[in-house]
Amino acid sequence: MSESESERDEQRRILLARLRRDLRAPIGIIVECCDLLIDDSAEPLSPTFREDMTKIRAAGRRLLTLVDEVFGPSASDAGSLDAEAIGSRLRHELRTPLNHVIGYAEMLLEDAESAGQEAAAGDLEKIRTAGRQLTVMLDQALASLSNTSAPSGNGAPSGSGAGFDVTIEDLTADLERRRAPLNGRVLVVDDDEINRDVLSRRVRSQGAEVTTASSGQEALETLRAEPFDAVLLDVMMPDMNGYEVLREMKADTSLRDIPVVMISALDEVESAVRCIRLGAEDYLAKPFEPTLLRARLRASIEKKQLHDREIVHL
Repeated sequence: MSESESERDEQRRILLARLRRDLRAPIGIIVECCDLLIDDSAEPLSPTFREDMTKIRAAGRRLLTLVDEVFGPSASDAGSLDAEAIGSRLRHELRTPLNHVIGYAEMLLEDAESAGQEAAAGDLEKIRTAGRQLTVMLDQALASLSNTSAPSGNGAPSGSGAGFDVTIEDLTADLERRRAPLNGRVLVVDDDEINRDVLSRRVRSQGAEVTTASSGQEALETLRAEPFDAVLLDVMMPDMNGYEVLREMKADTSLRDIPVVMISALDEVESAVRCIRLGAEDYLAKPFEPTLLRARLRASIEKKQLHDREIVHL
């Protein structure tokens, strides 16, 4: 392979990774808002409403699967990158579940507003907005792909999956303990307002006291001013990203013992390994299952509180 072909292959891999990351973000919002409405709604849901919300969530998860299939590690192989084929899947396969998301969300939003269900209406508006945003992003992705040539090659597909998921046995063991409220203080750090709101509500619904920060610098200032048992830290942030925040925390003797769970729209091995090497307690790719989030947070909070008790007894 010539140097110019190698450069083109690398550009293609970067393009696919960026498109995958960008498209996963609004899908993550759709799935997380559905989880909040179905599992943790403070307002009573009719059977029909719950059934339609379940359909939206299923469509969101289908979108996530399709994006991973189209833009995942195996697609970054030069031999499998067929811009025309990818464009066809974007136009057809992703449009159907996306139309389901927007259509059901608009219908349920109208019903929720008529019934005065303000909380449900707010989440449905976020779902509709994310769906419309995804529509625009798909068009932009098609434009990007149309400008990308795809010479054939025989590179090997990259691996997928970070390998940090707990097993089913881990999640089902000691069920009563896992259902107990999370008793601890958690700092949620994410530059995206909707992601921050959804994640903080999710953690708060599990019993934890939650504080939020919209930037890496704000997170460090908050951590140095108040005590926390765990941090949920987004990887991709402007100005100061999650890696840099994590590095500063581990270099500060007053912060290094606070467990940090990294969260990201990327589920790539390299990103996960980098976070763990920098000292992160764990790594979760968005969107994540509520049970998995609870398990990771509980382990982090209990570890920090045990450490604090040991310090007191020294």
